[in-house]
Amino acid sequence: IVTVQHPSGEQKGYCVVMGSGGIIRGLAVYLGDEGLVGYLDLLSGDTEAGSLESLDRTNAISAMLADREELTKRERDAIRSLGLRYRGRGQWPLFQNFKPGYLPWSVEENDVAFLTWALRSITDLSYIVEKGGSTFRGEEASQSFLTRTFHDGQWHDSWEPIIVSPPPPAPDYPDLERLQQLAESKPETAWTWELGVFYLHTPLREEARGRPFFPLFAMAVHTDSQFVLHEQFTEPGPSDFDRQELVVKLLETMPGLPSEIIVSTPRVAQLVESITEPLGIALLVDDTEILWAITEELFGFIDEIAQDF
Repeated sequence: IVTVQHPSGEQKGYCVVMGSGGIIRGLAVYLGDEGLVGYLDLLSGDTEAGSLESLDRTNAISAMLADREELTKRERDAIRSLGLRYRGRGQWPLFQNFKPGYLPWSVEENDVAFLTWALRSITDLSYIVEKGGSTFRGEEASQSFLTRTFHDGQWHDSWEPIIVSPPPPAPDYPDLERLQQLAESKPETAWTWELGVFYLHTPLREEARGRPFFPLFAMAVHTDSQFVLHEQFTEPGPSDFDRQELVVKLLETMPGLPSEIIVSTPRVAQLVESITEPLGIALLVDDTEILWAITEELFGFIDEIAQDF
């Protein structure tokens, strides 16, 4: 990972050269602390690449070499208008913006300068590495990021300690009166739920040519009967409060409150803790095998419908 400072000084990009896996070649620039944390989660295996959760964790821009078919007509027309020609597989330049909760899309105006800056920096660095000027080995490289800034007409390199800011904690659910009414109106039961809050992988659009986004989905499964409850939020950019609202609506739907809720990640646990605690519901982080088995069936059904259309 090489850190490149935005020319404005307002943001850092964490640059990763892709290609060692032999599948994708190019440069990914993860934006700010949010982008870095999402990438490190992918590296550690906490988030699976291409998973629904990764859609909510990836904040990046990229320049990749792709096949012609992967580019839109608009992108191909732009290449022709510049008088450029590319032939063969994996030779066409593809520039993309990855925004949490959205389908990968063309780069936006603000991305272009930063991506150009990052490409120039990494290209310059590649010559230094090729000539043996840097090896990225040793204790310093294992504990620090190489950080590149540009001033006085040249790039300046320094090693900075790896400091990863954790994501801000999920806010407490604000409507305590609503939770109290819920507790008074629903009897306690011995039920156990498996609960998930995630994106559906079938994108929607607000406008005909707008950027597709993924609707947010909350699902709870009664572990004994495998009875399924679900709620859906179909607007782009859901907040933590929107996620909490889905969980409260699920609880309001049932005739009784579960005694225990199991979630698969600490982040979801943090999200719902301020709901379950006032209601006296035990909250555990563990595998949610029943939930994900049902979810896979649901996604398979959605894919079949999509193919019919």
